[in-house]
Amino acid sequence: MKNKILALLMVAMLFPARVFADVIYLKGGREISGKIVKESKYSMKVLVGEVLQTIYYEEVEKVIRDEDISKERREKRKDAAEKRELIFELLKANKARSNMQIIFNQIIEQAPEETRENLRRVLIPDDVIEQLIPVYSKYYTAEELQDLIDFYSSPTGQKHLVNTPKLLEESMQVAVDYFKDKVGAQ
Repeated sequence: MKNKILALLMVAMLFPARVFADVIYLKGGREISGKIVKESKYSMKVLVGEVLQTIYYEEVEKVIRDEDISKERREKRKDAAEKRELIFELLKANKARSNMQIIFNQIIEQAPEETRENLRRVLIPDDVIEQLIPVYSKYYTAEELQDLIDFYSSPTGQKHLVNTPKLLEESMQVAVDYFKDKVGAQ
């Protein structure tokens, strides 16, 4: 095992790969990844591996520079971090986190004594929320998450949180009664 790790490290040191590169898209459909080292009025010199290539602008469809790629990746990471924080804030504002904690505490208290400690280590709301972040990110933009936070933080949103369980309970009873009457009438 140690030999495999050493071999991988040696390969990585002997053949360093550039993670970021300029990407030149040619009109013929070819794509060249390398580092643009010199530009003139009609051409550019691109270092591809250890080979310096001359590419004429008349052959080029578009160029995406390393800085643009890096900037885009930084912006995506920043957006993801912002959404992560917004999702945590939303699940706090809509009481999902605190309700989760209440349910987890009830589960722990009702569990046999010998399993409680293990359940305390496993049933952690923030750990569950971490698993939910990709789901919420898939369906909501940062702006929509903020709108939801604003709603749940408003007096109307707070009233909605208080009344939703009551509405669900009463709605279910109305539906059951309705269907009983419908089925009974036939």
